Amino acid sequence: MTSTSIELVLFMKDHFGGSACIAHKAKNNHSETYHWKVGRKGAIEALKLIAPYLREQEKARRAQLILENYPDLLPRNGRYTPDLLEKISLIEKEFFKNSNKVKI
Repeated sequence: MTSTSIELVLFMKDHFGGSACIAHKAKNNHSETYHWKVGRKGAIEALKLIAPYLREQEKARRAQLILENYPDLLPRNGRYTPDLLEKISLIEKEFFKNSNKVKI
């Protein structure tokens, strides 16, 4: 997550773990920005907490799709069977089905 608010970035870090850092300014007249980065377990925990508050229907649908499928689709050892790759492809298509920017 990127924000110009250091307070927001530090809040996310304090409550969900991960790390916070300052981003490099592209131009001198740009505001200073901060990044919050979190690993997969922390990202899932954060999504579980914020999902009930998502008001945009498409974002709520995608969040639910991730929460229902993500843990089973990505093995920690990084070894993907052909069956697992097929399931991942189906979930990706479902995730982006209403997107006008991404076509799979």
